[in-house]
Amino acid sequence: MINFLKPFIFLIFTSCFIFYEKEIKIKEEGKGFYLEKGIEKLKEKKFKEALNFFNKAKENGEEPYLTQFYLFYTNYLLKDYENAIREGNRFLIFFPSGKLIDKVFYLMGICYEKEKFYVRAAGNFLNAFKKTEDDFIKKNSKKKFEEVIKKLQFQEIKSILEDAKETEVYEISLYYAFLNSLKEGKEVERDSFYLKLKEIGGKYFKEAQKILKKEREEIKEYKKNVLLLIPLSGEFGEYGREFLKGFEIIFKENKFIEIFDTRSDPVYLHDEIKKIFEKELPYIVIGPLSTKCALSVFPFFSKKEVIVISPTASDIRLGVIGDNIFAFNEGIYYEIKKISEFIIKNGYKKIGIIYAETKEEEIAKDVLIENLNKNDFFTISYSPDSSDFQKYIKKIKSYSPEIIVLLPSEEKDAISMISQMKFLKTMVPIISIHYLLRENVINILGEQLKNVYITGSYPFPALNFLIDEFNEKYSKIYSDQPNSVSMRGYETALILREIILYGINDFYRIRDFLNLKGFLKGLNDIYTWNEEIIKIYEFDGKEFKEVTR
Repeated sequence: MINFLKPFIFLIFTSCFIFYEKEIKIKEEGKGFYLEKGIEKLKEKKFKEALNFFNKAKENGEEPYLTQFYLFYTNYLLKDYENAIREGNRFLIFFPSGKLIDKVFYLMGICYEKEKFYVRAAGNFLNAFKKTEDDFIKKNSKKKFEEVIKKLQFQEIKSILEDAKETEVYEISLYYAFLNSLKEGKEVERDSFYLKLKEIGGKYFKEAQKILKKEREEIKEYKKNVLLLIPLSGEFGEYGREFLKGFEIIFKENKFIEIFDTRSDPVYLHDEIKKIFEKELPYIVIGPLSTKCALSVFPFFSKKEVIVISPTASDIRLGVIGDNIFAFNEGIYYEIKKISEFIIKNGYKKIGIIYAETKEEEIAKDVLIENLNKNDFFTISYSPDSSDFQKYIKKIKSYSPEIIVLLPSEEKDAISMISQMKFLKTMVPIISIHYLLRENVINILGEQLKNVYITGSYPFPALNFLIDEFNEKYSKIYSDQPNSVSMRGYETALILREIILYGINDFYRIRDFLNLKGFLKGLNDIYTWNEEIIKIYEFDGKEFKEVTR
């Protein structure tokens, strides 16, 4: 029997107990020495003693249904959410038709939320909403469901939609699925969720309608003040054309974007940019896409109050130019600076460096040594064509460094080197530049790598969820498979669209915006994982293969 009583009313029976979470109250009678003792201790708020009695009640087979419930609830009161979840799941397995199940689902939702398992929290609040006849639980499980679903990613919300059908929270689920599909650029799904909201009507449809109207009007009415500096001819013409393909998936024939062919010529670009800026100051400059061209105009841009977003300014020679110039991962210069700070902070003196025989990595090595000129170095270079790095690793190990710095030319080098270092039981910390943060590398090496530190961030972190959709869109439009350059164009367009929609118009706010979104993580963070790996991988030119030795 369920009663809704004022908090100061108590039962006088020793064989029953009022349990409440705010206004939730349950009166249940039970028989058994240990069960009754446990209920007594609960009334006295002696939760640990109560838990001991309930465990004994379970051992003695006293009222299994109530005993299991009170084991769950007492752990909840103790804020031992991990054990509460375990006991709650046992209750749901053994007593799926119990009359307390709506209360268990509701409190399990709170436990999962506290433990930051938001998908499971949403599922439990949904089940509580569907199964209860308690007005308080119905109202609050709906409220908690909406609080939790805001924290979910697009795919996570999709996994809940089917269960939410035929309920009042289905509309909430559709709305947040709509918001996430809009955020992640999933136009087909966005329109689908919008139409479903339209069928239902109500406040969530009106909110979605406002958002779409604002987006369409702002992009349509935007002035022609975005300048895209891109090589469509010359040495990097093919690169620029591929970048433009990805970019135009988001911005196709928009009049406010002016495309300027840099001709891959830094001198020509420098002279023409000065002429353009004499006539009109663009709101945002995108590019240029080559280091030589960037070096020719970045000093000029740094003197102007114009926002510059450089999708490819990773060359270490660019360094720090100005507060108004942004690179997605801030370039290898920043990563070397961060590695230097890490080494100094941790007091490492003997440093082993393995670097690729490429111009950029050689410069990175020299800058690192210059930053740490009081340290003891041992350096080894390798050919980018190498796949077996064990001879280099053995040489580094013979030097007994306190830390090893990797400056790989490609992602495959980093994978092979770190896996082979682990195979050779290298125990010292390993720190590498950004390549390892790419999702497929983490999948290959395992999410947790002991004593491995990574600088940098893969641009536009949310894109991990968008890669498949981008590939599908690109293939449909161009009847071909995309490459990393077209992907970068797509990323750039997504960032530009966000900036335009938010109406951000000064570079200080742009920096705050990009930092908030995670685009500049390489400047701020070093990533690390904490578990050993035992597999070793090599790249055969087409794919990564595990090597058995």
